[in-house]
Amino acid sequence: MAANKQASQKKTRKRSRTNGPKYMSILEEDFVLQFGPKKSQVIILKQSNSSCVICYENNQHDNMKFINCKMRGYKQHDQGRMRSVNKAVCKNCFQRIKKEPCPMCRGQCCKKYLKSRRYPKKKQCFAERMFHKARLRKRREKKIKKTILMDLVGIGFKQRMARDLISHCASEGIKLQLHLWRRRIDNIIYNQMY
Repeated sequence: MAANKQASQKKTRKRSRTNGPKYMSILEEDFVLQFGPKKSQVIILKQSNSSCVICYENNQHDNMKFINCKMRGYKQHDQGRMRSVNKAVCKNCFQRIKKEPCPMCRGQCCKKYLKSRRYPKKKQCFAERMFHKARLRKRREKKIKKTILMDLVGIGFKQRMARDLISHCASEGIKLQLHLWRRRIDNIIYNQMY
């Protein structure tokens, strides 16, 4: 019986695509992505023209000044807040009316130059806020210590003894309120005297 057995060939199990790991791609073809030629965009800036309120000549914005009667001044460019209120005046007309009152509102709009404001950030970063808080706390603590020192010297304490009392209170970490410091110092004085 042993002689009848033939040596069986080794079973080679083909790995099917479904048995493989989930991230293995089922499709084996290579995809070649073809891109078209690079396109370059040319941006043409159109220079806007505006007509002068006094002489009605059309000029570019570079040759104009813009009078704002609500903000009581003039600007070089037509930008920023309240653009609809700006009235364009050419440079030649502006030189003539500069010393006189404004022809639209009879005010002093041609004398004051309105600078473009840059507003700060809404909120500072955490480290800056903590640094600012600590600086304010030190300044306030210094002010409180100075007022209490003047009070104690005015009562009749020597300056050295008054400073010792204040430093003793500061080591206990009282809140930065003057009445709490005064109350604490009064308690210390009362306990020492009696």
